[in-house]
Amino acid sequence: MRVTVVIPLFNQAGFVLKAVESVLEQTHADWELIVVDDGSTDGGADRLARLADPRIRVVRQENAGVSRARNRGLAEAQAPWVALLDADDTWAPSHLSELIELHERYPHAVLLGSGFWYVDQHGRQLRRSAELVRSSKDCETAILADYCDVTQKHGMLFVTSSVMLNRDVALSRSEEH
Repeated sequence: MRVTVVIPLFNQAGFVLKAVESVLEQTHADWELIVVDDGSTDGGADRLARLADPRIRVVRQENAGVSRARNRGLAEAQAPWVALLDADDTWAPSHLSELIELHERYPHAVLLGSGFWYVDQHGRQLRRSAELVRSSKDCETAILADYCDVTQKHGMLFVTSSVMLNRDVALSRSEEH
């Protein structure tokens, strides 16, 4: 299954290469990466030029904010599923594989997510995101009927960099606003 990874980039030259390297290290290799340079002035996108991987593409636009940069990446995406990654975050090597496995188990879901670790500036894991409320015997996954309610009660379950979403559904929602 092909996945498009979208990284919005604004003045994160010190981090973006690590984020992209974490995509390159994925055990699932059928992806394209679109880095949307949102008017950066620190040369972050230029640091990616040395990566000679045809799956990586940099799109440049004038600064319009992170939401518009993500929406631009969604519009440019070729795959039916889009995984989001912030320029100052990284993924574990199995991240995409695990999200694809979730998609196979729950083919009608339009957004899939995983837990995440809070880390310090040295990469030390500080704490995990809130654990899912278990509503079945399956202790690995849960279907959330009301994400906002669960988040209010138990804390953040996902962050932008831990989700994969259906491209067409996301584009239809972004066009409504």
